[in-house]
Amino acid sequence: MADDRLVGWGKKEITDFYDLYDDELVREKELAADYLDGLGDESVTVAELVEGVKSWRFGHVIVDEAQDLSPMQWRMIQRRSTLGSVTIVGDLAQRSHGSASNWEDLFAGQVKDYNYQELRTNYRCSAEVNSVASKILLEMDLDLKLSEPIRASGQPVEYVQCLDQAKTAEAVLEQYQALKSGKRMAVICVDSNAAQSLREAVDTIGFDKNLEPENLLFLDFKTAKGLEFDSVFINSVDSFLDLDFGLNALYIAATRATSRLAVAYRQGLPEFLN
Repeated sequence: MADDRLVGWGKKEITDFYDLYDDELVREKELAADYLDGLGDESVTVAELVEGVKSWRFGHVIVDEAQDLSPMQWRMIQRRSTLGSVTIVGDLAQRSHGSASNWEDLFAGQVKDYNYQELRTNYRCSAEVNSVASKILLEMDLDLKLSEPIRASGQPVEYVQCLDQAKTAEAVLEQYQALKSGKRMAVICVDSNAAQSLREAVDTIGFDKNLEPENLLFLDFKTAKGLEFDSVFINSVDSFLDLDFGLNALYIAATRATSRLAVAYRQGLPEFLN
């Protein structure tokens, strides 16, 4: 078993495959011969090995995007850890359902005796983008502190009124034209249909010969979650705020930008963004 597949498993020294599961739950005789043959294959990952063995338990479990887990999912994760050792990473501002405003509420008694560490430094977004994200966060009224950016881009956030699809497409191309060659821009919409429709509107206008179409992406905010781009164009803040958890969706979209951010609106810019 490759050494790099054993990194980070937790509190006891791990020397082979048998240290990775609870022998009270999985007995060797329950493992098929062809499964055991795969243990010596350096190309096989741990995930592939356990795919067909639902009773595996690990010394340590790492959970990302934990803000969206349900109480049942928390119980499932705890059952996968032999030592009760879990690293949980998440951002309540990016939660897409439920009413939890802090981690105690989110855990609902399922997770106890934990050490809470809060990341207050924003390494991704520029100070200009972070200022907008902070306004959205304050509007959510969550029990979360604002982050501090480590740099500024010198690019102020732009707010663009776009009354129709054609105007929005023109604004997208204008923003993309302002990017340096090789930089990526994401146009983030409320859903995939809106993203596809705007993509077609931009294609109708056509790209300048100096632009690189492959570096312009059209995404819904769920697909964009976890990604980052040099520039982000948020398509219709009005549409975002019409959604359940619209502020969370808007926060996700805004925080995908590392340097430049443009926000399009139809009738009027929300007061909290002024």
